[in-house]
Amino acid sequence: EVVLEAVRRNGCALAHAAPELQADKEVALETIRKNGSWHFVARKLFADKEVAVEAVRFRSFWPGLEHWSKELGKELQTLADSAIAGPLALAPLHVVAKVTRSPVGGIEVFAIVGLAGKELPRVLLSGGATYGDLARKLADL
Repeated sequence: EVVLEAVRRNGCALAHAAPELQADKEVALETIRKNGSWHFVARKLFADKEVAVEAVRFRSFWPGLEHWSKELGKELQTLADSAIAGPLALAPLHVVAKVTRSPVGGIEVFAIVGLAGKELPRVLLSGGATYGDLARKLADL
């Protein structure tokens, strides 16, 4: 309990824990989820799928990808590559002000960016676009 509380406050606290606690899956998951920190997680957990997915989700990187089969490693790398901004990451605020159908087909999105409220020119997306497509488009502006 003491170690769990410590890693909830600071993931680096795991560095000072006993090796068996560094290898504890529950402690590792809590460290990653609360702080995005995997640096002091025991190496044997690098090959644990649940731990790897959490680390990739929170940090867009996981040093244990080479421990997976080619297919699963590719799946985790795709997950890492698709991360735009996870918890604990600083990211600009984008507010979608209006969404309409475009007269030429597709979807027109009008957005406001940042705390200053800078209005962007319209963004045109295909009719089958997803939220991920919109996020990538806004991130590229």
